[in-house]
Order: sequence, then C-alpha cells, then structure tokens
Amino acid sequence: MQPVRQPLGPASSRTLQSAVQTKTLPGAPAGDYQVLQFQTCFADKPNAVKTIVFAHEQAGLRVIGYSLR
Repeated sequence: MQPVRQPLGPASSRTLQSAVQTKTLPGAPAGDYQVLQFQTCFADKPNAVKTIVFAHEQAGLRVIGYSLR
C-alpha cells in the first residue's frame, strides 16, 4: 500500500461510501470478501476514492487489495 499511498501526502478526511460483502471477485477464487470504498481527501489528491478489499480467513481479515483513483 505504501508505494501507492505515500506520494499523495497526508489524508485530511475519509468518508465511507460503501461496504459490500461478496463471494466472488474478478480473478479471485470463490470466498468471503468485503470491499470498502472511501471518499478520501489527501494533500496532493483532494478528491480520491480509496478501495480496500479484505478476505475473510480463519485467522481473521486480511487485506488483499488496495487502490486509489
């Protein structure tokens, strides 16, 4: 996540836009996933949408995807 996130500077706000639970993701095996999207304001990208994808595993949640647009 650091190479994607660091060049944008500090975040000044983050608002949850959506939280979706799904059993399927493109290019991934069937499983239990949660996709969160946030409207995020960074110092160098004030109108970004951050997406974080979690996989539900036996040991808990694991981040398997992170993107910004």
